[in-house]
Amino acid sequence: MKKLDPDTQNWLKYEQLRDFKRKKKNSRRRSRKHAAREKYFYAVPDSFSLYDKDTANITLNFINQIRNINVEQLNMNLIIINFINTRKITAAAVICLHATISIMRRYNKDLKVKAINIRSSVEKELLKSSGFLREDINITDKDVTVPHLMPIRTGLAHDAGKSISKVVDDMNTAFYSGELDKDENLGKRDLIHQAIHEAILNVSNHAYDDYDADFVTSIGERWWVLGQQIGNQIHVLFYDYGHGIPVTLPRQKGFHKLLNLINTYLPYGNDCAMIKAATELKRSRHEAEGVEGRGTGLDRILRFARKNPRGVVWIFSNKGSYLYESYKKEGAETMYDLKSSVNGTLIQWNIELPNEEKN
Repeated sequence: MKKLDPDTQNWLKYEQLRDFKRKKKNSRRRSRKHAAREKYFYAVPDSFSLYDKDTANITLNFINQIRNINVEQLNMNLIIINFINTRKITAAAVICLHATISIMRRYNKDLKVKAINIRSSVEKELLKSSGFLREDINITDKDVTVPHLMPIRTGLAHDAGKSISKVVDDMNTAFYSGELDKDENLGKRDLIHQAIHEAILNVSNHAYDDYDADFVTSIGERWWVLGQQIGNQIHVLFYDYGHGIPVTLPRQKGFHKLLNLINTYLPYGNDCAMIKAATELKRSRHEAEGVEGRGTGLDRILRFARKNPRGVVWIFSNKGSYLYESYKKEGAETMYDLKSSVNGTLIQWNIELPNEEKN
């Protein structure tokens, strides 16, 4: 083989070096482009709430947008939820978003979520209770009084005994300064225990019957609970990701007795009519028919609310929305169907604090 002259050798070395640098530069560009694809920003609506029909539809559309993200296909490892345009954040929307992201994380262990641009300290604390925030988050309003919160807890239906006691203990610490442990307050503690028990029992008996096997294996028959004190009222929110009342109610024994009632309320919407019927399905009726423990328990939660002069019960299930207000004439009810689904059931009720415990 003919030996190359020095000039040709130098030229080849130069070209090889240029080719190496070019490949290295392109590799860095691909890496930067790849990294950019892994970070996604999602802007939260102006009002992040479920307590109004129009805002509820917008809020649920946003939550379902997050829910439908294909994390693996997008090669995503960070979701940034931007609240820069959000003027109102409520607990009901937060617990639904938390549950949605919690499920996504269980399927995608490396997925991280961060919330940015929170307007006030109240909203910051509410979001922090959901685990979205880091301590270095910036807020613009530092003068707002932060309400008492019981951070979001989660549990499984089959472990109800320990879970209920833990939730009641957390509420005792957050809202009652441990006073529920005193003998004179055991009756009050028992009432709170019963309400939480009814909600969890509904999950155990109905929510995940014949549910997707992969979901139950990966996530379990799971529920989430959040408590927030506003003024002299403790608001308790309980959420599950199951079939929803409109799906499970027709499976229950005695459903045929509710058909006339359902037909009466169908003009308001199919799902909200089912919720209304479920509030009339008393557990005692099922016990009399030998189907112990298969009622929805909603009637007991409503009775619990009626003891509160400012009692309010919200029930969202799939697309249905039902509101009961004890302080209005004869217990006013409002019901309608939404365009979007909460993907399960969310129940919210409130408890009045005694005078000495109000803040």
